[in-house]
Amino acid sequence: STVNWTVYGQVAYDLTDKLSLTTSLRYAHETKTVTFPSPTISATTSVSKPIPAATLSYKLAGGGTIYARYAKGFKTGGPDPLVRPDIVPPGTPGLVIKPETVDTYEIGLKANLFDRKVQFTSAIFYNTYKNIQATSSGTPAYAAAISNALVNLGDAKTYGAEATVNWRAARPLTLSANVGYLHARYTNADFPGNDYVLPVDAGNHTMINAPKWMAGFGANYDQPINDRLRLQANLLYSYISSFNFTALALPTTEQKAYSLVNLRGGGATMNDRLSFSVFADNLLKKCYYVFGSH
Repeated sequence: STVNWTVYGQVAYDLTDKLSLTTSLRYAHETKTVTFPSPTISATTSVSKPIPAATLSYKLAGGGTIYARYAKGFKTGGPDPLVRPDIVPPGTPGLVIKPETVDTYEIGLKANLFDRKVQFTSAIFYNTYKNIQATSSGTPAYAAAISNALVNLGDAKTYGAEATVNWRAARPLTLSANVGYLHARYTNADFPGNDYVLPVDAGNHTMINAPKWMAGFGANYDQPINDRLRLQANLLYSYISSFNFTALALPTTEQKAYSLVNLRGGGATMNDRLSFSVFADNLLKKCYYVFGSH
């Protein structure tokens, strides 16, 4: 069972007619209890965290904005929900999970160009993680009972950049493109293991589910054919570079880079009350995995 409560407050300041500052503070408290009925074993943890954020923004000509933001993030911990407490005694070192926190720093730009026919957004970011959570497996003696267990690895950092462009190329046609770069590494990150769960040494490995490159292209067509109906079509291409499903970065749990193409076409009434479409997802029949473990 989980009991939580949050207090939230926000203050916005107009420093000038173009420069503004918004600050917020969230104070979260959570109590978690995990109970196994036979035999009756339970474990309880409690945590309280202040979660601040601040955004400084400057209005540009044409409706654009440049901004800088800091925020703290929080992921709950508590008794390991993947491990039965009748197998592993409450309080076993490493199996009461500490909360994961992240400090994120971001600078971004939002701009309208060419008489608002083009919208451009971009951002660069830097994040630092503490007590980052990952998964491990049971030791040989407990492999059948513990297929996965949450553990705290330690520290990690990420940085990168992303950009998106939307272009109204013609009245019925909008084109879009996006690209993102991500450097995501565990730094001082390892779990020593115990009698029940295997150790994890993430070293300087890339973080799980963190492709270095992501990109996409889209085309959206929306054309009235009379005063009641309009024709609609959408093409979406996306690319994801290779990434790994585990912190150990094993070759057997790596997903190779792949691309997807989705296509949709149909029509709708002008008031959007009725619509119909046919679609083909993964048009190129690419095979890829959505989960992997060791």
